[in-house]
Amino acid sequence: MSAEAGHIPHDAPMAQDVAINIDLPSRRGSLDQGHVTFDGFQLEQVDPNSKVHPSHDIFKDKKTGKHYKKVAPSWSIAHAAAKGKGQPTVEGKRAHGTNFSVGHAIGASKNREPGTAGSRSGATTPIATSGSGLTGNDMERLVEKLRSVVREEVRQANVGHAEHLERVVAETGPPLAPTVSSTGEKSSFGGAGVPELNAEESSPSKTRVITETEAARGIDTDSDVEEAFPNKWAKIRYQCREPFAEFLGCFILITFGTGGDIQALLSPSVGTGMAFGQYLSVSFGWGIGVAMAVWVCGGVSGQINPAVTLALAIFRGFPWKKVPIYWFAQISGCALGALCIIGLYWNPLKLADPEKTQTTASLLTTFPQAFLEPPGARLSGFYNEVYATAVLMMVIVGINDGSNTPPPEGMAPLVLLWLVTGLGACLGWQTAYAVNPARDLGPRIALSIVGYRGLFTFNAWYWLRTPCLGPLVGAPLGCFIYDALIYTGADSPLNKAWGGIRWTKKSKKIPAGIDQ
Repeated sequence: MSAEAGHIPHDAPMAQDVAINIDLPSRRGSLDQGHVTFDGFQLEQVDPNSKVHPSHDIFKDKKTGKHYKKVAPSWSIAHAAAKGKGQPTVEGKRAHGTNFSVGHAIGASKNREPGTAGSRSGATTPIATSGSGLTGNDMERLVEKLRSVVREEVRQANVGHAEHLERVVAETGPPLAPTVSSTGEKSSFGGAGVPELNAEESSPSKTRVITETEAARGIDTDSDVEEAFPNKWAKIRYQCREPFAEFLGCFILITFGTGGDIQALLSPSVGTGMAFGQYLSVSFGWGIGVAMAVWVCGGVSGQINPAVTLALAIFRGFPWKKVPIYWFAQISGCALGALCIIGLYWNPLKLADPEKTQTTASLLTTFPQAFLEPPGARLSGFYNEVYATAVLMMVIVGINDGSNTPPPEGMAPLVLLWLVTGLGACLGWQTAYAVNPARDLGPRIALSIVGYRGLFTFNAWYWLRTPCLGPLVGAPLGCFIYDALIYTGADSPLNKAWGGIRWTKKSKKIPAGIDQ
């Protein structure tokens, strides 16, 4: 039942100028001849055309549309409690249009009728101690007191907010006003009826200086504003923050992944001959590398994979103009990470393979098993990369689907850790599971820089058809499969109108995410 105190249609007088949110008891009493009995008070049904005395609170039942007036002889007021399951919902409004209302629970006084159910804990103690209960005048004084308290709280909040705005304006200058034409058309913010600006206010030379923090948050970045940065590098960082994040993320990915490969596979043959890792630690190294990389750059970009970038551009509306920039940053980050790892392990690499052959090159980039090198078996390597990358992409879009089961905020990298570890442990034997063109191409470039030869011509351009093209086909394929079977978001091409056919409201059920 929704309380609309002070308002009843057809010329009914207003009982109060402020509504009271009443938390009705969970147990409703009886309905007898237009009387609704609740714990501690009673509502009497009134005709919409009848006159009601101003001292009565008027309530309207939204379900039935019937009106009731409060007729209980005595009342007590307690602090509002959390609503329990099954309780009626009562809402109120101010008669003069504001959206603030007073909330409290009304329980029975000590003069309630015998046989009624007990009220909530803390709501049965009468306010008046004279034994006569709370009179109508006492109730009016209490309500007025509540009004004054609320008005004072709102006033204090408004004062504090005004002071805060004054400090912001003093520090950053007045905000730019929206541009309004002389014909009174809508402003650039989409509003209508905004007064026309004078020539001085609308002049293009009238600009405001904003800070780097404001610019990073997107404040006034598209308007005619001077972007003030503490130095030139701060401006460059702001403009290139996303590719920088991709670069740094890929650098960290290669640091953990290739470092784990070299330590686990080279340590038994160099030095003491003691093994510092096994194949499972290689899988964990790549999984941890992905998790750490996404934790570092996920709040800015977080893709660290050209195949993922391509799939998101096709199926999630990622800007195509950013794709080549992201690809360059990803490949560069992987190349620099590989160069740093080569420098770190230069001595054991030189001892194990002074001729710089595939023996040590395979520790940083990917090579197939020997049984996949013959021409008749080369397609199997391509299929391995397509398959593994499709699985990778299905999980990535799955954990980013809000209508599915996304992980808690900030925990997606942990899911990716186990995902990549599982891919390495289950699908990594034949082709070393690149599943990322930058992960293979970047280290391959780094190895060529330090003197390794034949890496790009090996096995009829293996690097291009398997670790590069395989993921670039597999990631969009995985996203397509997920969207076709599960995803209902309107940003996917599979959820757009096809050939002019549109879902209408006459359909039995309109699929979620379909634009209407």
